Amino acid sequence: WSSDVCSSDLRFANFQSTIILNGSEIKNFKIKKKNSVVTNFFFLGRICKEKGILFILKNFESLWTKEKIKFKLTICGKISKEIFKEFKFYINLPKIKNKINYLGFINNKKIKYQLSKADYLILPSLKIENLSMSAIEAFSVSVPIIASNVGSIKELTGSNNLNSLFKSGSDRKSTRL
Repeated sequence: WSSDVCSSDLRFANFQSTIILNGSEIKNFKIKKKNSVVTNFFFLGRICKEKGILFILKNFESLWTKEKIKFKLTICGKISKEIFKEFKFYINLPKIKNKINYLGFINNKKIKYQLSKADYLILPSLKIENLSMSAIEAFSVSVPIIASNVGSIKELTGSNNLNSLFKSGSDRKSTRL
């Protein structure tokens, strides 16, 4: 996606360019084997409409109640004022309340620890994402990603069968795990 945008932009037509992707320091990450019958999902990012967290919360409730999928969802990030009430409503739904752990904004050491416990990182963005630092951090500890197919996310996940893409804003029927 990034290379397509740069090559099609007339402002860059007369320049030779190289795209340098973001990186993540991996020396402090430790990869753990997952031995749980419960699937541990992890969301890391701003808690706002465009990041798709409300979409995930709405669909996770039906995964638990209708599909009987055993999961835990850990959410890390600062909540925007625009969705505060709706976010609180969903994380306190009686059927999934004990399955969701909201940690708020956390530092890098805690991010590494939480990622080491995750089975999947969820990136449900509703709008175009450039290079997601959350995705880079997940890849650095071999945590697969379940993401919406927007922006450069599809380039990051590549053809790796551990990663899964879904149409942005699609319902649970098209996002089977």
